[in-house]
Amino acid sequence: MLDSVFHGGDIRRASQEFDIALCDWLDLSTGINPYTYPLPDVPTSVWRNLPYDDYSLLVAAKRYYNTEHILPVAGSQQAIEIIPRFFSNAQSALKVAVLSPSYAEHTEQWSRYGHDVWPVSLDELESKLDVWDLIVVVRPNNPTTEMIVRDRIERWRQTLQQRSGIVIVDEAFMDAEPHHASLTCIQPEMPEGLIVLRSIGKFFGLAGIRLGFVVANPSYLNRLQGERGLWAVSGPALWAGQSCLSDELWQQEMRAHLNSQSILLSDLLERMHLPHARTPLFCYVPTASAEQIYRLLAQQGILIRLFEHIPAIRIGLPPNQAAAHRLEAALHDMTARI
Repeated sequence: MLDSVFHGGDIRRASQEFDIALCDWLDLSTGINPYTYPLPDVPTSVWRNLPYDDYSLLVAAKRYYNTEHILPVAGSQQAIEIIPRFFSNAQSALKVAVLSPSYAEHTEQWSRYGHDVWPVSLDELESKLDVWDLIVVVRPNNPTTEMIVRDRIERWRQTLQQRSGIVIVDEAFMDAEPHHASLTCIQPEMPEGLIVLRSIGKFFGLAGIRLGFVVANPSYLNRLQGERGLWAVSGPALWAGQSCLSDELWQQEMRAHLNSQSILLSDLLERMHLPHARTPLFCYVPTASAEQIYRLLAQQGILIRLFEHIPAIRIGLPPNQAAAHRLEAALHDMTARI
């Protein structure tokens, strides 16, 4: 299990710990696109009206994800919280395998609602397919970047479905992948036993609006809609989601840009002799020196994500050339001290 005490982006905590003013930090800890989608001004009616699920958002989302089976939620985090609660209400505790290491909230939330949760390696998961009631997998994985192939996930689904089991696939970082449409587990007609989570925050750089989607068979969505609650997604989030999901030109150009920026970050880490893996939004560096690197960079006002128990660090994309030069200088200084 990864550290669940605090997530990336907690600049206030870092500011207090390292005694550096908030305005002096370079935050590379989240993996969120630093090139935020350029939203126009919010119409007054969006602030005034109650946020019933917006038809134009659903049309845009169904086109973007190429499926009819979709439910808006207040960020994929809300789905991660309500799905275990729903299954706690509906039946007895489940035996849940979370392919690990991965986003810590999956293990946290399934444990919170009394389920028997097992963070497992791929080999452990495969060797006990007849044991699990539910499997959770993140792809591309946060933080390791691993992309479990769809055929393997479909095999898991078919095996678990024989006893009404479920596979949950968290694809929060999928949108930035150049070939995301051919990689996703989302299908036009979603089968029983498969739930896919998607996020607007990561690729579109709009984490603050709290918008995501659950994609699943209607039998699941109808029940989860009740768990989600009335007016769960804000009006500005519904409006913003429709705008960014409809902008195909921006999406295409941004995917190319993120990939090129990720390659530049990867090249920098190569020059620093830091073996790593990458996605278009972040690089993952497994290293025994993870905590030392984290602290040395933090002392210079650069926040990255530390995973103490792996150990490893995650570094997001610098937002501009000045930030890239600042990171490079800090890494050069760091290599002389470790």
